[in-house]
Amino acid sequence: MVVSMKHRGPDGSGTWISDDGKLGLGHNRLAVIDTSPSGAQPMHYLDRYVITYNGEIYNYRQLREECKKTGIGFTSTSDTEVILALYHQKGEVFLEELDGMFAFAIYDKVNGELFCARDRYGEKPFYYHADFQSFHFASELKALWAAGIKKEISEEGIYHFLANDGVDESAPFYKGIKTIPPGHFIKINFEHNLLAIRVKSYYEINAASTSIWDGDHLRGLIQKAVQSRLVSDVGYALTMSGGVDSAINVFASSQVEKDPQTYGLIYPGKPYNEADQQDLLHTRLKTRHTQFPYHEFVSEDDFIATVRHHEWPIIHQSMFAQNFLYKRVREHGHKVLLEGQGADEIFGGYFYTQRAFIKTLWESGRKVNAAYHFFHWLQSRLLSGGLFESSGADGLHPDFVHSFKDKIHKPTEKTDFTNGRLVTLLRYADINAMMYGLEVRMPFLESSLVDYALHLENDIKFKKGIKKWPLRSVFDGDIPRQVLWQRQKIGFMTQIKIDPLQTSNNKGNCDVYFDLKAKLTPKMEFKKHVLKVLLS
Repeated sequence: MVVSMKHRGPDGSGTWISDDGKLGLGHNRLAVIDTSPSGAQPMHYLDRYVITYNGEIYNYRQLREECKKTGIGFTSTSDTEVILALYHQKGEVFLEELDGMFAFAIYDKVNGELFCARDRYGEKPFYYHADFQSFHFASELKALWAAGIKKEISEEGIYHFLANDGVDESAPFYKGIKTIPPGHFIKINFEHNLLAIRVKSYYEINAASTSIWDGDHLRGLIQKAVQSRLVSDVGYALTMSGGVDSAINVFASSQVEKDPQTYGLIYPGKPYNEADQQDLLHTRLKTRHTQFPYHEFVSEDDFIATVRHHEWPIIHQSMFAQNFLYKRVREHGHKVLLEGQGADEIFGGYFYTQRAFIKTLWESGRKVNAAYHFFHWLQSRLLSGGLFESSGADGLHPDFVHSFKDKIHKPTEKTDFTNGRLVTLLRYADINAMMYGLEVRMPFLESSLVDYALHLENDIKFKKGIKKWPLRSVFDGDIPRQVLWQRQKIGFMTQIKIDPLQTSNNKGNCDVYFDLKAKLTPKMEFKKHVLKVLLS
């Protein structure tokens, strides 16, 4: 299991087996905080606890000092030891104090209990397979397959992927594979050779809360979130795409450290090339900037290798551009990268979010206001290259649709934190980055910032017909207006060109899910290629 995930931690590895042989913990190390041998894992504490842990606790220094005041001593400067000390001192409630991304398992030798937890929003993965007598867990599925867990794809999962643009716990893609939901922990007791697993939530978003608009307060939250995520013993870099979110990260970091290192993708000759915006930001924010040209072609071999490495179905073609960028950043010697994921989710940066707001205005009788916002929504949508979204079920075999359409429903929640979209994007980022031993940090997912921004009124988020108005207004004057107030949403805009997968072993097995008479949309054609690889 450890060898199968060596790419996640190229700086060392370790294993520990309990005296009774019932439990084993393994770890691959990406040394970022306390790179000395004292930070290695699995880590032991008080001859009672053993931990294997993936992630970073950004406020560990403050928590460490608080522990010291109570008489607790430390033998390392790692955040891992702080987790163990807090768990010993406070139990499960200590999770509420953590600002970070994490997935970990702590074994208590005294009571024979395994305590496993995952961060609030699912930045770090935790997959597991359990039956009455065994429990296996890992950061990636390939470790579970290495342990001998049967790899079996469910047709419900295939339908959900093809028709509903998602893979989540309501329709797991692999039979028997579960995840610890974001903001949850589980406890496993080993008694009488049977497993007792309890799942419990420690964090949830308060849907009834409302935030009062305060630009200075928001600016302070963002500055604090970025600054906290700069903690590293090996330095850091930032993405700078030419859009608002990454530009804010770069500006906030430049207030702490001069001349930050930034990286961005450019698309020579393409209408969505952001080279000029990046140059403008680079000059204004005084960064050391490197641009990587991306030509949007993926060979058959690279396509198959990347899809297989991800293991879960890939929905967005832009994932390949992200993978390309992460690889280049790692080749330049960086282990830590900050980026702007999360801003769209908490400030309503997507077209469908604004569309839902317009519908609410119309249905509540505020028709003039709704028409005003619709005009700006339509303008932005056309600028981004399209108005209509194709149905995910286009081209699927009618019998397949009939069999599963009533079993699986598209999520109806209004927030990306509950409908699975954010978790999917975070999964892409984690697998893409850790494929090269790169740690990606996301300041916009700092919990106090999330709680404040999510509960701002939509009239503020979409003020004057402009998405993410709070972000733009707060940093007006700090970031060039050509970038700050642009309405075109670009992101990792890419339409990859791939070979027709001539060597995929199970090309024919995939056709059973498609209506061979139907002309597939480009999006569905891409999904078909992905499914061919996963079925082979």
